[in-house]
Amino acid sequence: MVVSAVVVSVVGATVGSVPMAGASPGYVSVDRTAIGRPIDYFTTLWSDAMDFDNAGDFDTSGRMAPAGSVAMANGQLQVNGVAQLFLLRGEPGSLPASATRDPRSRPLDGRRFNRISMRMYSDRSAAAAFGFRTNAGGGDGAKYFMIQQGWHTYDLDMLGHDDLEEVPGGAPPVSGASWADEVTMLWMSPGFNVGAKPNLVFDDFSIHEPAGVVGVQLSGSSGPTQVWIDGDGDNNNNGASTSPTASATYVGTYPANAHVNIPVGNFAGGTSTFQVLAVQGGTSRSAVVSWANTAVPRPRIVSPSELGGGDFATDVRGDAWDMSQPSDVALTANIGTSFTNGELRGWPSGRNNDPVVVFNQGDRAIDASLFHKLAITINYEGPFGLEDAPGGGMVSRVIWETAGSSTQQVSYPIVMVPGRHTYVIDLRTEPREQVVDPDSGGARIGWGGGEALFVKNLRFDPHEDPGDRAWQIDDVRLLRDEVASGGYTVDFADDAWVPGATADVYADFDRLTTNGLGTLIAGNVGMVAGTNRVAWSGAGVPPGSYWIHLVVHHGGAAANTVSTGQVATGVFPGEAPLLSNVAQPSGPSQAQLIAFFNYIITTKFLCGVARARNIAWFGTAPICRLLLGPWSPPKTKRARR
Repeated sequence: MVVSAVVVSVVGATVGSVPMAGASPGYVSVDRTAIGRPIDYFTTLWSDAMDFDNAGDFDTSGRMAPAGSVAMANGQLQVNGVAQLFLLRGEPGSLPASATRDPRSRPLDGRRFNRISMRMYSDRSAAAAFGFRTNAGGGDGAKYFMIQQGWHTYDLDMLGHDDLEEVPGGAPPVSGASWADEVTMLWMSPGFNVGAKPNLVFDDFSIHEPAGVVGVQLSGSSGPTQVWIDGDGDNNNNGASTSPTASATYVGTYPANAHVNIPVGNFAGGTSTFQVLAVQGGTSRSAVVSWANTAVPRPRIVSPSELGGGDFATDVRGDAWDMSQPSDVALTANIGTSFTNGELRGWPSGRNNDPVVVFNQGDRAIDASLFHKLAITINYEGPFGLEDAPGGGMVSRVIWETAGSSTQQVSYPIVMVPGRHTYVIDLRTEPREQVVDPDSGGARIGWGGGEALFVKNLRFDPHEDPGDRAWQIDDVRLLRDEVASGGYTVDFADDAWVPGATADVYADFDRLTTNGLGTLIAGNVGMVAGTNRVAWSGAGVPPGSYWIHLVVHHGGAAANTVSTGQVATGVFPGEAPLLSNVAQPSGPSQAQLIAFFNYIITTKFLCGVARARNIAWFGTAPICRLLLGPWSPPKTKRARR
């Protein structure tokens, strides 16, 4: 467990009716009766809230919960006996792929999305922590909080303690690395300081932008008053019984005439209206808070996308790698294969854990400066595991050779999961050699420039499982960026569209929004329901590849998102060269040249030393004359007799 253990005193909040005979709760009022839903990372960057109502919301194969059990049903995630529950997982030392909701493929900017809200049931009170890792290095960070027994809505400040949740005794609100960077991994450690872990049920989970608070004023009360948020108007089911309903959240107990600021993230759940209750004894007073009628925008970019752009096999080879015929591949090894119903089906051959598929390029080289996104639709049978043992080895690799020198390049591993998914693997990295696994041996050249400008023998190794794992490849595409030119359009939508919505469209060199949005290419665009389009020829920006930022406005509310793929400007490629026309090495290899230059530098140095020390036989050697020019050693004086 990455989160440090802290000795705490676990004290569950006492909830339910306060036995105060004759006590009166007085009155309760709120300063906001209409609130806007927080802008959520999953909705904004993945176009899919983590509400546990579809298989894409959470991977239950075991990758996200290495021990215990998890199951997803009826819009809820059930978690039993789990010591470490991953909500986002980007494996260190691997290439990211969106199929596994790797946050490195949809950057989670902690400077923007810095609060976590969740609706969760627990069968007991327990100390807990969210651990996280960022791309800044410097170790991991943690956010500590107490899990309440029963149903409760949590809204946690990941940067500090601007929230209402109790912190375990002896623990700070936050520790370690700061959340204010790009978060690459997030996990929850429930009951981290005890052996018996709480059993949990998640109804929803959100990482969102701050959305302000609802100010609650208690007045006229005669003593301590409980504050609740109730979603169904039935006070009889509020509490922490062993089988509670999911309607209410206990906020806390406060003194008479207190003012409480409740973060908007605490108002979660499937209802549209909430009652803020002030409770004493058997009496309560309430004020109503509702989601605003004017919806917060939910922008979505249709194109450019990670699956957009021309395909090498279709456009250059002239025949898609759709696995409809054996000629789609040039070679398979270490596996049994068949082409059936438009799929390449593979099964173990002698329990060899290194299956190989080499795609047929025909007589054309791949222009790797253009084609860089490898999209593979594949189904894996069997369990998830990363161990070097049967049932493990769930990593693939991409391997290729430089067309000019035949230097082989082996990518970092890509984590794969059971079932059918489309993995988009971007082979273009900065620096270029960063895509190549340093443990593979040999020179790290990379993809798309220099010696690797043109590529041949593109190969995919589906897994490294020494067991009986079978798989089926349905489709393979090697894609380039979409191209901004005459007739190109940026397509986008607002999934919470209302009349009067407008949009601003920007082109930027990166995907982050906290460092600016780039160059405005269309502003104040009136939107309609469904797909909207803005034509763009690439004007206004230098040649290059751009991410598109979209900002949608509804009255005073605004939300932005970024495209999943890039669009290129000023690039109009010609036909890919024949492999026979790609320059082949006619002289020494790169390694030979390096060794030769090292030899020359060393020899030149030794020649200089020999001449300085008047070592004639060395200083006058042919190699020294070639490197340093002619030299006549000084004459030795004869001793006088």
